[in-house]
Amino acid sequence: MFSNLYKSKRILSLSAMLLAMCLLSNGCIKQKLVVKVRPDGTGQVMLSIIYSQKLVATQEAQMQQMRQVMAQNNGSAAVTNSPYYNPRMLRFMGRLFGSGVTLSQSREYDKNGDRGFLALYNFKDINALKFNAQMSMYAMMMSQMSMGMQSSGQDEDALDDQMDEQMEQMMSQFGGSEKETVTFKLTKGDKGQLDVILPAIDAPLQATDVAAVEESVPAPEAVQFMAVGDNPFGFTGQETEFQMMQKTMEGMSLSMDVELLSSDAEAKAATPHPSKKNRWIVYNMDFETIMADKRVFGAMKTMQETSMMDGEMQHSSFGLFSEIPGATVQTNSFSITF
Repeated sequence: MFSNLYKSKRILSLSAMLLAMCLLSNGCIKQKLVVKVRPDGTGQVMLSIIYSQKLVATQEAQMQQMRQVMAQNNGSAAVTNSPYYNPRMLRFMGRLFGSGVTLSQSREYDKNGDRGFLALYNFKDINALKFNAQMSMYAMMMSQMSMGMQSSGQDEDALDDQMDEQMEQMMSQFGGSEKETVTFKLTKGDKGQLDVILPAIDAPLQATDVAAVEESVPAPEAVQFMAVGDNPFGFTGQETEFQMMQKTMEGMSLSMDVELLSSDAEAKAATPHPSKKNRWIVYNMDFETIMADKRVFGAMKTMQETSMMDGEMQHSSFGLFSEIPGATVQTNSFSITF
């Protein structure tokens, strides 16, 4: 499904990918990522990704259209996997976190029309882990990619080989930039220390002329694609791209926290979690609030149109959102002592 996208070798930041996420998957998500670290360097990664009811309804209608097309072309509708919960995809997804990461358990989330998953991973060495701010885009791509991987006549080994090949392609060509990646360094001793190493922050988002972007109207084909089925988002066809983005961002949030599983942990120059002891915020983004700032959409549009083949991205997600209302972003590396 995404083979042409892989071959394009465009490596975009989260801020650019968000637009693609919402236009491609027609809605947005809630992602929560928590890294829990023991003093010996082992620990767990808790990941949940929940797709909104509106997004689910839109995707279900699109998948029905896809099944009809495949049935006409191939004589059978081969798309059988759920794009919201796929244990096989989750097992392979652990590789995105670094070496030595294994899926411990997972379960499907299905409540009030919202769909998604909750997954728990174990890791042996925090020093080998890395987390890219594009994780939501990876998850969405892998979920969509895995939909068509279960068809009659394919055994489990063949499916694993197929997923492995697709994973290698995605990791090599959508591996992200150092400007998007969080890493760790654990020092053991009488007084242990965990360094949470964040990407260097470039200049925060500056005032951007977005008048032309705000007034632009999507192509009728794009509106029709997003208003499929019962039109869950309520698009009229009269919205500008900016207004359509605001609708698809309703309720979207992305967060990443780091927790040290020790009774005497403390950190300086870090943002503590408001309700969890020994947990600190790396980023927490409420996009319904963020997207009220038109500068964000202008910057996202500009970055979407910029190819990253010939150099580093000009802005990281951390820099882009660091001073925008609705975003809590850790702007410097910090150390947790224990």
